[in-house]
Amino acid sequence: MNNRLLYNMTHRDNVSLLCSLKFVTLLAVLSPELSFLGAGVQLKDNGYDGLLVAINPQVPENQDLVPNIKEMITEASFYLFNATKRRVFFRNIQILIPATWKVNNYSQIKQESYEKANVIVTDWNGVNGDDPYTLQYRGCGKEGKYIHFTSNFLLNDDLTAGYGSRGRVFAHEWAHLRWGVFDEYNNDKPFYLDGQNKIKATSSTFPPLVVSPHSPRQSHESAGSSTSKAPSAVQGQHGVRHVVGSQKPPVTLVVEFCNASTHNQEAPNLQNQMCSLRSAWDILVDSSDFSHSFPMNGTELPPPPTFSVVQAGDKVVCLVLDVSSKMAELESTSENVEPYHQLKNTVTVDSSVGNDTTFLVTWQISGPPEIVLSDPTGRKYYTNNFITSLASQTSRLYIAGTAKPGHWACSLNNTHHSPQVLTVTVASRASSSTVPPVTVEVFVEKDSIHFPDPVTIYANVKKGLYPILNATVTAVIEPETGDPIMLKLLDDGAGADVIKNDGIYSRYFFSFAVNGRYSLKVHVSRSPSVSTLVHPLAGSHAMYVPGYIANGNIQMNAPRKSAHRSEEEQKWGFSRVSSGGSFSVRGVPDGSRPDAFPPCKIIDLEAVKVEEEVTLSWTAPGEDFDQGQATSYEIRVSKSLQSIRDDFNNAILVNTSKLNPQQAGTREIFTFLPRSFTNEPEYQPESEAQENHRMYVAIRAIDRNSLKSAVSNIAQVSLSSPLSSASASGRDHLILKGVLTAMTLIGIICFVIVVIHYTLNKKKGGQEKEWDEITMNTCTEYLPS
Repeated sequence: MNNRLLYNMTHRDNVSLLCSLKFVTLLAVLSPELSFLGAGVQLKDNGYDGLLVAINPQVPENQDLVPNIKEMITEASFYLFNATKRRVFFRNIQILIPATWKVNNYSQIKQESYEKANVIVTDWNGVNGDDPYTLQYRGCGKEGKYIHFTSNFLLNDDLTAGYGSRGRVFAHEWAHLRWGVFDEYNNDKPFYLDGQNKIKATSSTFPPLVVSPHSPRQSHESAGSSTSKAPSAVQGQHGVRHVVGSQKPPVTLVVEFCNASTHNQEAPNLQNQMCSLRSAWDILVDSSDFSHSFPMNGTELPPPPTFSVVQAGDKVVCLVLDVSSKMAELESTSENVEPYHQLKNTVTVDSSVGNDTTFLVTWQISGPPEIVLSDPTGRKYYTNNFITSLASQTSRLYIAGTAKPGHWACSLNNTHHSPQVLTVTVASRASSSTVPPVTVEVFVEKDSIHFPDPVTIYANVKKGLYPILNATVTAVIEPETGDPIMLKLLDDGAGADVIKNDGIYSRYFFSFAVNGRYSLKVHVSRSPSVSTLVHPLAGSHAMYVPGYIANGNIQMNAPRKSAHRSEEEQKWGFSRVSSGGSFSVRGVPDGSRPDAFPPCKIIDLEAVKVEEEVTLSWTAPGEDFDQGQATSYEIRVSKSLQSIRDDFNNAILVNTSKLNPQQAGTREIFTFLPRSFTNEPEYQPESEAQENHRMYVAIRAIDRNSLKSAVSNIAQVSLSSPLSSASASGRDHLILKGVLTAMTLIGIICFVIVVIHYTLNKKKGGQEKEWDEITMNTCTEYLPS
């Protein structure tokens, strides 16, 4: 990028275009104020500072919303303080009010941004209804993106009957966001069979007792009444145990995160799958928050949080960094074009965009190229229709009104006698203030990497807050010297992609040619023929309790609401381009390099038992992380969950000689007979000495240089099955013997009947024969054919 991109255009449409572009080099020259955007929450002296809660501009103004947010976080602060054993609490919080609200007695924003908020409040409720949730795109122990609440959840007090107090819900979601723990319940599998073939609830090991949820204030009031009872244990989320006592609030509610002794390792939930069977407390203890803080001394409680409410104003930090969710860069194509050759490209303008549409053409030598632009109706725009600046070497065309949806064809003809780089960039705003367009946010996990660590690239593709599925997402990584590298990003829940179908496409990148900086840009497209079914939001959600026990009676809450949304038909599909800034790489060796990249960990292993066989399925890793093709698999089984987790190498090995790994990203299926393995002698911990009716399976991949992946998540199947073939044979013998015996008895009875009737009626002459025929016909009805 060069200085011409900073050319100060005075026209409104020029500013609109420049605000839509995100260029890498300019990030380095942004003001110090901008550099602190999204600096994040800081923990100092046990208190969190810098937490930002932002209300979406589409949320109608409501004077109860801000007080309810304050009350929720204040309550959550005491929850966390107790749950973390006096380690952390919330100290300073900012609440960002949209500029659309008429109340203007708040201070103006300085560096706050809705897009950088840790907590967002919207008027949007999708397939999951009013469920609070946390967008988690990285693995166990890693921070999430944001916590989401609907305005209805914060304003409708009736919902607390199903979700619990808002403060407790916030504390639950904070554990997802800050510490990277996952749900310990499973709406798809609320129950499961344990090792003793007993039906258990998918939760922690505390008894699944549910009582009417109360806030600390309500608990205090009830405790002080004459009808108060002894403290009741309440099964919570993350195995959080709540003990309602009789002290003053907020000490009345003691909260404990599930620890190693109470965590249920058998439950089929995301916490076990993503965190290798570890408890929520184990993850918290390993976090930087805990390693850099110690429990507060004494018995005093921390002060309640302080809040500052700010409002977005007319001041907009623009330059070339636009964080508006209603701006979209539709295309950005650059090519070194030979003399008298053309750069041809087609841009799709979908129906969600079209306002302030601008085509920007740049060149390197002399005057502009010969430009021909055709809209979907066939109308053509030529070079003389563009506004040209020779000083900045740019030609710009602003489309008045709303650009026609469809395919726009652009042709740039290099009329100069030397080759030159020609570029066309198309940007547009939303066509409606109420319908958000498809947007793409690109980011990397770290902006500074030391070889051989990979870079994890993410692209969050969404329409408003709805994830866009089945899109084609391609990252273009360009070093300072050398050719660009193209890498397809995936949303398949394997490799670098933690959660499937969450609209966040990701991939590992490790093809480092040289040391230095690498720029990143992502192209996203989806054809109109691709299915657009709406899925529930993946990831971690607050649990909705359908009912509770009060005074020995079951009380049902209102049914959990879910909104159904049908994706409007997109006749032309869509395309987007977004910059992900840049990252630096150090330590890349010169010359040939040893293989330093093992296959990535398999995180989606599943096991199903059908009759005598167990079928495993998983997504194939690669030779190097999630790329290429591994050489072999190592599958081991055990009847002890603890043994296969802690000592995988000594678990029973399954013969995989006929299993050849496929290309990374392919769904693998492998079937084997468990009977020959489950009878082998195996060490079993004393804690698991009782008979176990389940088998546990894990897998790891091996590359051609014998580098091994980490051990996968542990899948499990029940060993309870129909009778074996030997017992089935015995059963068939007994059935046959019974049938023959019955036939013999029926035959004897019929014979006796015939003899008796024959004796009694032998004098009836002609009637005798008729009677015998009738009797015999009756008997034959009971005999098998």
